[in-house]
Amino acid sequence: MMDEITPLHELESAAGAHFASFCGWEVASHYGDPAAEYDALRRSAGVLNVCFTGRLRITGKDRTRYLHSMLTNDIRALAAGEGCYAALLTRQGWMEADLWVYAFQEEYRVECPPCAAGQVYGTLSRHIVGDILKIDVLDGTSGMISLQGPGSKAVMERTCGISLPDLQPLSHRSIDGTGGEWLVACRDRTGSGGFDVWLPASDMKAVWRSWTEVEGVRPAGLVAWNQLRTEAGIPWYCSDMTGKTLPMEMGLDSAISFKKGCYRGQEIVARIKHRGHLDRRLGAVAIDCGELPPGGAPVIHRGERIGAVTSAVHSPRLGRALALAVLRSAFLEPGTAVEVEYGGNRRPGVVVILPLRD
Repeated sequence: MMDEITPLHELESAAGAHFASFCGWEVASHYGDPAAEYDALRRSAGVLNVCFTGRLRITGKDRTRYLHSMLTNDIRALAAGEGCYAALLTRQGWMEADLWVYAFQEEYRVECPPCAAGQVYGTLSRHIVGDILKIDVLDGTSGMISLQGPGSKAVMERTCGISLPDLQPLSHRSIDGTGGEWLVACRDRTGSGGFDVWLPASDMKAVWRSWTEVEGVRPAGLVAWNQLRTEAGIPWYCSDMTGKTLPMEMGLDSAISFKKGCYRGQEIVARIKHRGHLDRRLGAVAIDCGELPPGGAPVIHRGERIGAVTSAVHSPRLGRALALAVLRSAFLEPGTAVEVEYGGNRRPGVVVILPLRD
């Protein structure tokens, strides 16, 4: 089966994009200079095409009650213009996906990881019993582009023609675009700050050209984005989280309300919270190596396996490999000497704390 392409594929190709397969999509890996793209995202501003993420619209009078009963965070507490990070769990407390929820007067919009989009839609649709609500997949008629980096706010303000206040994470504003309504959301994907714009597909090419040709913002691909999110300690579903991950193991405390009532998987979350201790958590290991370790590579301390790598990148800030890894809690202290085993060898490494600081 061929990978899907986004409405910006032609413009990305013209900009020199090198494409790679990612979660069933043909995604720009880089535009010829990943190091420059990394610097733009970190120090000024860069453009990410994120049309491949899953997007849902949820309407109907029971939408708040239903989402509140299904997701880990406090949906009822959201006012229009606010948003929250949340997770969808199985009844056993395992992750089905992490989600970003945006509240409006008459609807919610939900972003989910591309690899879990079908699963999220299926689970949320399957458990509607007597509830008055509708779940729509936002497909090729709309898209999403992201400005990331410390200079992103100024560019977004010029694009929208309005002054954006210092928004809280996932707070958002609706504005009138050429082809219809735009949603501008405060969304940090890299650790350097940023904004997403949800917009009709008919407006996407004009906005992309405005940012890359008029504003001079560099387009950035998956390589640079992955490096920065790893250095920031932002886990990705399907890379670092799977259907056998507990949300607290990933440090997703901001996605969980410990005060709300029952929701799917809540009993397991409450039990772990009451116990007050997790046997393992997400950490990071800097490794002296050339070839990156694969997911699942054992992390070893004094001959004892203490965890496993989930994903890894070459870190520009460290000048060596950096891996996210689920480690036993007793070994998360920065400076702990470890080894990572793969390719028939053990490479020396050290536990580091994230996010990395300049």
